[in-house]
Amino acid sequence: MNSNQEKVCFTVFNQMKLQLPMWRDDRYANRYVERTFYNGVSIIQSKLFSKNARFNPKKLKVVNEHCFTPQLIGRFIFDNHQIYLNDYDKFREIYIIASTTIKTLDTENILLRQQNNIPILEKYRTAKIDLWGPTGFIKYDSPFPLSLPNEIIEYDKQIIKENLTNYKKPDIIHYEF
Repeated sequence: MNSNQEKVCFTVFNQMKLQLPMWRDDRYANRYVERTFYNGVSIIQSKLFSKNARFNPKKLKVVNEHCFTPQLIGRFIFDNHQIYLNDYDKFREIYIIASTTIKTLDTENILLRQQNNIPILEKYRTAKIDLWGPTGFIKYDSPFPLSLPNEIIEYDKQIIKENLTNYKKPDIIHYEF
């Protein structure tokens, strides 16, 4: 990370510590509390591109896609605050992971953001987005070339399970004319 990214990381660490009393307190909007982390992540480019972004003859808009869902990682940090908000080095490691980006087309980024209840490491496979990296072409159905700590993978699975368990089908209102 460059010196500005280091400062932002340290600032986010301290902001999250200050906001910790608000976490899971029904008087506050937890979605906005957890976005503190999301709003502070940096852009640390991996050496990966989507195939469409790498070979882009139509010059479509290319963006830095945060491939590890920073908002979920922010939530993970709050739920594991005794580890990550008491040890700056551990926080910094997870901040770098959450800041990792893959260059994609803007349309691919939108597709990836719309995926709900899909494990982080399966999003590119589900969206059928092939990648291009230093070792060449990576087909979408290959294992994802970047890794996450196991505790985040398990947390992701737990959140998906909770979301699917708590999902309520919306009531359908029928109007007669």
